[in-house]
Amino acid sequence: MNNLDIFPRLLIVSNCCLSNSTSNGRTLKNFLIGWPKDKLAQFCIHFDDPDYSMCSNYYRVSDRDALNAFKLKGVKSGVVDPEQNRIAENSRNVTSTNSSDEKKVGRNAFSAYIREIVWDSKKWKGDYFDNWIKEFNPEVVLLQAGDNGFLCRICLEISNMYNIPIVIYNSESYYFKNFDHMRSSGWKKLFFPIFKRRFRKDFKRLMAKAHSAIYCCDMLTEDYRMVFDTPGVTIYTATEVKPCDKSDVAPHTFKISYLGNLGVGRSDGLITIANALQSISPDLRLDIYGKIHNDSIKNAFDSCPGINYKGFVSYDQVKDVMRDSDVLVHTENFSDYYRKDLKYAFSTKIADSLASGTCFLLYAPAEIAASQYLIRNNAAYVVSDENELKEMLERLINDPESRNKYLTKAKELVETNHVYSKNSKTFQKILKDAVSGE
Repeated sequence: MNNLDIFPRLLIVSNCCLSNSTSNGRTLKNFLIGWPKDKLAQFCIHFDDPDYSMCSNYYRVSDRDALNAFKLKGVKSGVVDPEQNRIAENSRNVTSTNSSDEKKVGRNAFSAYIREIVWDSKKWKGDYFDNWIKEFNPEVVLLQAGDNGFLCRICLEISNMYNIPIVIYNSESYYFKNFDHMRSSGWKKLFFPIFKRRFRKDFKRLMAKAHSAIYCCDMLTEDYRMVFDTPGVTIYTATEVKPCDKSDVAPHTFKISYLGNLGVGRSDGLITIANALQSISPDLRLDIYGKIHNDSIKNAFDSCPGINYKGFVSYDQVKDVMRDSDVLVHTENFSDYYRKDLKYAFSTKIADSLASGTCFLLYAPAEIAASQYLIRNNAAYVVSDENELKEMLERLINDPESRNKYLTKAKELVETNHVYSKNSKTFQKILKDAVSGE
């Protein structure tokens, strides 16, 4: 039988569960489309909107669960019963749109260091976790990498116990960040060198053991390749979005939209875009779709006359917004911190926007991976200077034909790098090759 027809039992270890509503969850989900449900299991920490159609074998231990076990307050099984979880989620959603009922704790170098100690104690495991692993009997481990060393250690332990390979999916550059990306204050920042040293040690051990690594963009692949001998390949985020049929879109005033994460400093760029629109005409607004997670962003949006905040929409609704828009925008923050922290940022919405058949404008620093990618492939409007933003928007508003300039190149780029069926086959082949020893 051809190796491509054989699906090994795959254990995913990650912060986020497979999901339609989180970017990390949706990225992995798209890569694993077609993988037999009974051959998938996932250990995760955050459990927001789990996709039970993709996987029904989840084991969830939250940070609070791990801390309670550390404090000797008891250990409970993390095996998720899909039906009971649906009932619990529906009950919470009556009063909240956030499926997580845990109070978020401000993250800093000290809390991150303590978190490593709590998880490394292994008190959260009891007999439950090992029994769950044993029952599933994995043949390969897939880690979605973050900046926590304890997940690296969990993967290494499972790999050694079952003598199975590890594959890493990495969309982050935490290994290279010599600055405190958690922006700790006061005495807490003194713990960052300790946290960083420990993380790098764990990550080096993981990379030495791993069969291969998969990265989200070429810039990240090349930088890791310069440090590690682990075989690495780029697989860009995939999309299911198809070019919009705009023939049935009713005539409307100019519509420019942003869809996606409103954190990581993106609100600043969105306000800049909205202000530029207002300077052109007070009738122009930027429609923003996404979840607001803190009052400062909400207040900033409320105070900006150029913003129409539309709230969160489902992925299916996202496609409708893309069809009805004249221009889609994405942005990254221009501050010194974010230029370093988001150097390799590659939002899942970039692939969606390129595939939509709607004009796409990126307002972001020129040196980051997303800007370089779009410029190199001549696939979208890219503006990296606030002084040029108004002029670009005026052109797109007043010259509708100019919105079509990059659509052909965008379509070609999607067909080359972002088709989910092709990318998932490549992704899955790497996992299968790891098991077969190829």
